[in-house]
Amino acid sequence: MARKRGAVDVNKAQVIRDALAENRGKPPRVIAQLLKDKGLDVTPQYVSIVKSQSKGKRGKIVRVRKVRRGAKQLGALSAAIEFIRAAGGLEGAKAALSAVETIKNLS
Repeated sequence: MARKRGAVDVNKAQVIRDALAENRGKPPRVIAQLLKDKGLDVTPQYVSIVKSQSKGKRGKIVRVRKVRRGAKQLGALSAAIEFIRAAGGLEGAKAALSAVETIKNLS
């Protein structure tokens, strides 16, 4: 179909995006009615499509299993504290660890 001379092209999608920006939080049927009142014939379905496409593609959502807060760290920390107490203090624990390292290097 040929265009009429002097006809101005209206980018409906851009007009819808502008209307969505001006009327945040309003549903597509209200936006469609506002645009019909301005003389632009669009359906609420089309407004919804433009709205979802304007958000852009989102990355894949990766779900991560949550571990109880600090459960692993606290277990190791409490074991280290017990070791220090059993060795008679921090210096004794260091000496015991260096002895273990020396034995490990000999093997």
